[in-house]
Amino acid sequence: MPDPVPTRKPLIAMPTAHLMALAPLDVWARLLLGARGVHARYWLRLAFALVCSGAGMACCVIERVLLCPVRLVKFGKDAVFDHPPGVVIVVGYYRSGTTHLHNLLSCDPRVVTPRWYQVLAPQGFWLGWSLVRIMLVPFLGSTRPQDGVAFGPEWPAEDDFALCNWGLCSTLPGRFVFPSAWERWSRWNTLDGLSERQKNRWRSLTAMLCWKLTRAKRGRVLVLKTPSHTGRILELDRLFAGRARFVHIARDPEKVIDSNVNMHLRLRGHLLEDGPCAQTIRDRIVDEYEALETVCAEQLAAIDPARVVRIRHMDLVHNPMGELTKMHATLGLDWSDDARGRTARYLHEIGTYRTPSEKRSGELGQQSERERGLCAHLRALHRLDEAPVDPIALPDRASEQEPRRSFGRGVLGALVVAAVFVLLWVGLVAAHNSVFPDNHSRFNQLVWVMGALIGLGAHRFARGGSVALGLAAALVTLLAWVGATYWAIDIVWDHGNGGWDTVYHNFRGVWVGTTSPTVFVFGVLAHLTAYRQASRRGPNPPG
Repeated sequence: MPDPVPTRKPLIAMPTAHLMALAPLDVWARLLLGARGVHARYWLRLAFALVCSGAGMACCVIERVLLCPVRLVKFGKDAVFDHPPGVVIVVGYYRSGTTHLHNLLSCDPRVVTPRWYQVLAPQGFWLGWSLVRIMLVPFLGSTRPQDGVAFGPEWPAEDDFALCNWGLCSTLPGRFVFPSAWERWSRWNTLDGLSERQKNRWRSLTAMLCWKLTRAKRGRVLVLKTPSHTGRILELDRLFAGRARFVHIARDPEKVIDSNVNMHLRLRGHLLEDGPCAQTIRDRIVDEYEALETVCAEQLAAIDPARVVRIRHMDLVHNPMGELTKMHATLGLDWSDDARGRTARYLHEIGTYRTPSEKRSGELGQQSERERGLCAHLRALHRLDEAPVDPIALPDRASEQEPRRSFGRGVLGALVVAAVFVLLWVGLVAAHNSVFPDNHSRFNQLVWVMGALIGLGAHRFARGGSVALGLAAALVTLLAWVGATYWAIDIVWDHGNGGWDTVYHNFRGVWVGTTSPTVFVFGVLAHLTAYRQASRRGPNPPG
């Protein structure tokens, strides 16, 4: 029967915070050269993504160049990353509850896991990631577009995005950018059908990413989560020198399939070509779901049972602390009282966990007989028709000292951060001017960094965010920007020995300097970043 949701063809595809926006330009070049062209209605979206790509390259280019030889030497052909504390890998098909489980595991302070600011610009390292962390604040929403789950630069992320943006070693381009090439990109699910060179690139980049993540935290267990890893069990076990532990999570397959189709429809804003209809998406999902779960079952059977845990999504929802206790015991991992307490606090912050509400985008296609058979098979395989475990209440928070939020303390924090930053900024201008007196640089771009730190300081001091605190942080940013620019102009231009004439010329310079197009853009981003940092509410990122 005809699909009830025809392909939507926008007149002009508007720019979006693209999943590959911070991928280097050379990665974009390889992606576009392998595509069948981009229709004119998608040029604006593509242009914005390429501009963001250039900004990301500017942040990370030095570290990328310096670390390239390190990767080639340490993780060349047949790379292996031996991490003695161990690696825990969450597997399970998309929309099976992997994100909830990943977030719960990340509450443990002795765990290290990739964050969104790291995976979106994987070519960076400490300096580049610090800059990207600030850059993302104005552009990323506080919840995911497909389901309303908490989201942001510091939240745990899928390493698959890093492999996509660093080396196109992912299914993501075929899922959300050029779906007409679905079959070509789907080979990265299991790595079957790839050349040895492509496999070595995947191994090398995965190992190098893990090396970066663990440099400052070498004694911590590494936790990874990517649904595509569901079809790479044996390859991952080899890559991590037999130290990998696997946690497979399963959810009702009908809900998984519906949720996946809906996710694809919700994320059409990343496409650079006309997307397929809902029925085509559904048929692809069913094929992929079956293939990955089949491969996963076969490969997990070859792993030592002491390194494998299988849990059901409904059990994790009903009794998260109990399921996590059993999981740690089975895998031989210590779960300290501190980790338990942090996990319980996170669960209290998000409230009673419910499967995220689906933001449906029209009809989701029709079920086929094959799909019904697959659902029946997976329910039997993962015992999904059995009743869930009895729900157990979380530990009572009444005995905990709940931090009180304070608007006044938040404003004080913003003012302290602003004062310190202005002094450092003016000092930098003075030092630069003494060495290069003819340069006249005032380092106007620092206003964005200042706005981010002021917003963060306000949020930390207040122990929470609010709209009022966000507006206050933006106002403090404005005052600090004017003050820093005024004193910087006084140092660089030295309009006189004081008096109203000097004040007039300095303030005139402030107006001209802050309203020039480039500086004005940085100023807008600074105020938006300060506001968003200080107004952030809801659960804090785990860990």
